[in-house]
Amino acid sequence: MSLQKILRLPKKRDSKLVESRFEPKRLSSEIPGVVFREYTLPEYPLVRIVLSDEKGNGCYTVVEPELSDEQKRLYSLLLEKLYFGLKPTQEMIRDPVKYVEENLLSIADEIGFGEEVRQNRDVLMYYVKREVGYGICEIPFRDPLVEEIECHGFITPVTVVLRGSEYPRLTTNIIFESEDELARFAEKLSERTGRSPNRANPIVEGVLPEGHRIAVTYSDEVSRPGTTWDVRKFPERPFTAPELIKYGTITPLIAAYLWLLLEAKRFVLIVGATGSGKTTLLNALLTLLHPHSKIVTIEDTAELKLYHKNWERFFTRKASYIGTKEIDMNDLVSVSLRYRPDYIIVGEVRGKEIATLVQAVATGHGGMTSFHGGDTKDVFTRVTGLVPELAEEFKSELAATVVIRRIQNPNTGRVERKVVEVDEISYEEGRTDVTPVFTWNFEQERFFLMDSKEDLTTEAAASLLIARSKQLQLSSQLLGLTLTQLREAFIERANLLSSAVKNGVVEYGVFSQMVVDYYLNKRRGEKK
Repeated sequence: MSLQKILRLPKKRDSKLVESRFEPKRLSSEIPGVVFREYTLPEYPLVRIVLSDEKGNGCYTVVEPELSDEQKRLYSLLLEKLYFGLKPTQEMIRDPVKYVEENLLSIADEIGFGEEVRQNRDVLMYYVKREVGYGICEIPFRDPLVEEIECHGFITPVTVVLRGSEYPRLTTNIIFESEDELARFAEKLSERTGRSPNRANPIVEGVLPEGHRIAVTYSDEVSRPGTTWDVRKFPERPFTAPELIKYGTITPLIAAYLWLLLEAKRFVLIVGATGSGKTTLLNALLTLLHPHSKIVTIEDTAELKLYHKNWERFFTRKASYIGTKEIDMNDLVSVSLRYRPDYIIVGEVRGKEIATLVQAVATGHGGMTSFHGGDTKDVFTRVTGLVPELAEEFKSELAATVVIRRIQNPNTGRVERKVVEVDEISYEEGRTDVTPVFTWNFEQERFFLMDSKEDLTTEAAASLLIARSKQLQLSSQLLGLTLTQLREAFIERANLLSSAVKNGVVEYGVFSQMVVDYYLNKRRGEKK
């Protein structure tokens, strides 16, 4: 049956359009407080994002274009056709927003209103893309500055965490008016991860097609007053070490130190609270590894993004009611050993999989992971509780811990992610020594190297580290380098990273080639 018969449209095109069941919901355009920034997104030039301050509270207001009555009716007709008049295709299901971008005008021609739609193309394109995308939350989902989107329940405004903002979170003008509306959105969100929430299984965790991690509590089974959800967004491309140096998260000296430990296949652990930037730092440090290394990553939800050619990507699977077996991290760490990896990277260890990872690094594989905790002491306490039988072996294999936190810059008020301490672990005859190698001094707002309170040149820092770092001394043996050669390698890497930042070489592809050239030139030098 044709769309014309379903909607009982007149056979001849009439300027007066019929009513439809689809009604666009425009967000309130009222801007609270004092505006301090305004911007648009390239894909949605008609939508303004306005940041303002209302009595010390940050506000994130999405100002959408107004719709005339005729535009509303055209919108309704287009959606009628999209939902009920088209046969679903793989292209439409895989990327509905892209499908709309490419086919909106042809759909308009099919329903006999091509000319009218062309005259109102930009406004209609936004609202139709919004509908097939993430609805009233479309803009925060597409805004690259938004790191996290939080929905606490119906009637309560959605909040966002904005990168580089002085506000911990900002209140938006996005509100779900009822539990029914919110529950439908949560269902839509969950289904894009391949899972569906219901009262029997009210908790959903998964990854959206864009790589964003979501958590949903459905209805009022486990949360009050009802459905809630949280989306942690991840950038389309991974941050590189030079980018984190540029943002002040780490320094060239810290990066060069960790680079040498990782090349020697020592075991490094990143420690921090939720949202502190553990995964971002982990991913950035992986960009320093030799581009030809074979890397196996193991995660609960696929978050890490690498461009290494020899990258094996594993993630866990929960058991299902249809009989599929649960595959946990311990299973994946075990099977990864069959892939002859140079490095085994576990996104975050939470349980006894730490035991298998420790045994893997003990056999010569490089290892790195992140751990939820406050400092190095927390790591030892929790690992001893998880696998007491392997606590001593864990301490003997661990080379360094990197503690990262979210802190507020006292000068700008902005919340920043910063490595506040890098500790070196030495284990001899049952005794564990923790030596702070790099420490962030909050008063002077700079890093101290070991017990030196002076600003050291790269050469002086290299000499101090080589003389006093037991892990670097061990790394020199594993890499087959003299201490003098290791000092030179440290200086070269620190200078390479500083040069990358100075020259704006932060994009992964360009920086990766810089790393390739470094290793290639080093190999040529060795042959001479």
